[in-house]
This record gives sequence, structure tokens and C-alpha cells, in this order.
Amino acid sequence: MKTTTPLLALNSSAFAESPENFSPIDGVPATSKKSNYNLFNLSPDRPDATESPLTVDAGSFAVEMSLFDFRRDDGVESTTWGAINFKAGLNHNTDLQTVFNLYDGTEGGPDGFDDVTHHEFEFLHTAVLGFSLNEKTGTSADSIGIWKEDSYETYLAGGMNYSVNEHLILDFGVQSGLNSHAEDFGIFTGFTKRF
Repeated sequence: MKTTTPLLALNSSAFAESPENFSPIDGVPATSKKSNYNLFNLSPDRPDATESPLTVDAGSFAVEMSLFDFRRDDGVESTTWGAINFKAGLNHNTDLQTVFNLYDGTEGGPDGFDDVTHHEFEFLHTAVLGFSLNEKTGTSADSIGIWKEDSYETYLAGGMNYSVNEHLILDFGVQSGLNSHAEDFGIFTGFTKRF
């Protein structure tokens, strides 16, 4: 089974200052600058696996958290509680992210905080189609590929989200492995909260 190690990342987005003829935010002119607004729409990286082209607003914080994440692979089950991606907006086109799990339990494996002694190179690529069902509800479908040092995993995933208000989005998703190297099945639920 997979475990993740804590990760610290710096995300910088060229789309934070919208280029000509492109606006990732509905209702905002393509020539608008992010610095002209108080808070942009919350654009989480979940439930899909594709990273948002938008950063967290300068001086704001966001928490993306998987409350419950269940996985099954070749009959072995794992459960992660509290997979957290904490984001801090440093300026209008850069945010700092740290990712960690509060609890990661695998049948026959260690419980508790992640083991930070094992490192492996991975290259993740995704394609996502997202649709708004109404003003508060959206859905997405992902194709996910993960190149590892000795294998390639491919998945099909789908999810839904519900915007409680402009600062809180609830979500859930499912994921199915499409080849023998991929985990067989996964289901998760969580939220994104902006402060």
C-alpha cells in the first residue's frame, strides 16, 4: 500500500495575473488583475487530482482536507484520516503548501504519522473535465497517470462538490484502478476551507 510523506511546495501561477483573452474566473474580465479584488472564488485542488491554476489570495489561508480516505488493493485495505494540504497565500501569484496525513492505517502496516524515511520519485499527470450542475454543485471526471521508478499506474476518478458558502466547499470522490499496478478502488470525502 502507498503512504505519503510530508511535502512542502511553493506554487506560483501565471494565471493569478490573467493573461489576455483568458479568465479562469466566471464573471471576471480577462484583462482583470487579481490584485483589484478582495477575494477570488475559492478554487480547490479537490476532489479531482488536477492542480488549480489559481493560487490562494495573498494574506489568506486555505485547508484542503480529506476527512476519510479508504483504499483497497489486492485485498489489502488502508484508511487515511485527515490528509491535509495547508496553503498560505504569499502574494497575488504565489502560495506555500504543506501536505501531511494525521493518521495513515494499513492492514499489517504501521499506524499513525507517515514514515518519512522512504522517498520515491513519481511523475503525476492528469486530465480533468469539470461541470457546474448549478450555482453550488459541481462534478468532475479525471484520468490520472502516475509514473514511478519501476511501474506506471493509471486511474479513472470522479467526484462532486457542494459550495456551502464562499469560504467552504464539501466534496466526495471515487477512484478506480485501470491496470494491475494501480490500487483497485478508493473512496474519499473532505472539504476545503478558506480563512
